[in-house]
Amino acid sequence: MAYDKPLCTWWPEFGCKGKEKLTLRETLAYRSGVNGTRPKGVPADDRAYADWANLIACQAADRPEIEPGTKQRYMPRAYAWMLGHPLEVAMQKPLKQVLDEEVLVPAGITNEFYFVCDEKEFPRIATFYRSPYCTVMNNDWARKALLPSSYAVASAHGIAQFYNRLCGFDGKQPLLKKETLAEALKVCRHPDDPIPPLEVQKKWFIMVFGMGYGLWGEMDDIGGVFGHGGAGGSEGLCDLRQKLVVGFTCNFEDPYTYKELRRKLYELVGMRMRYTDDDTADIQTIQMNSQTR
Repeated sequence: MAYDKPLCTWWPEFGCKGKEKLTLRETLAYRSGVNGTRPKGVPADDRAYADWANLIACQAADRPEIEPGTKQRYMPRAYAWMLGHPLEVAMQKPLKQVLDEEVLVPAGITNEFYFVCDEKEFPRIATFYRSPYCTVMNNDWARKALLPSSYAVASAHGIAQFYNRLCGFDGKQPLLKKETLAEALKVCRHPDDPIPPLEVQKKWFIMVFGMGYGLWGEMDDIGGVFGHGGAGGSEGLCDLRQKLVVGFTCNFEDPYTYKELRRKLYELVGMRMRYTDDDTADIQTIQMNSQTR
């Protein structure tokens, strides 16, 4: 799957209404221009996210909100089908099978990380409390749904082990070639959408993405620290220089988790809130608030 081929190479129905030239690279870099949460035609009901076929059909028929390939905007839900469907077409396998075979099995985390949960695993899943975004995962239908960008279930060790195997810190062959990961950890923004100056970043939170990963290193080595926080307070981070991985999960939303505990985790990898002067801010909240900027 060449990065610079149009997404409609694998998804012909998507190639309409101004989306014809959107590339795989631009999609990986959160530059699709589509609504990041819900395509037009998808019911305003969380259960609609369990209907994979309808999500794909509605997204293919929907118009982008801004010109595809340009501005980088977060896609908390749409990232799943915008990349997942082309991948399953290219591999000629259901997406769950692709993710199991290409990620979970070689990472050795099949009993700690689930993109789709079988009912036999339900007794092992903690109940989530005090989170309007995460309590949906207490529903059986959500645990069974295929929505890898939002509804995955994992242990902290499973998250850490994924990053460990991604980079080959354990001395074994990594999940990705070193040069492939290095390419993914480069800033991937449109020339007309450069990283704003610090003064702007402090006024409006700007998350910088490579091809998929959030980049958190210092500006002269921005891919040196990468990863992605999760709603509710979970965290997955990797520091290439220290060969340090951090995995953290919790089952309740709490100000201490968001503001104090997460800050301590960031300190471990030398990560700081360089994008804001607000000491009370947490990355996940302001990231979600900035997805349409």
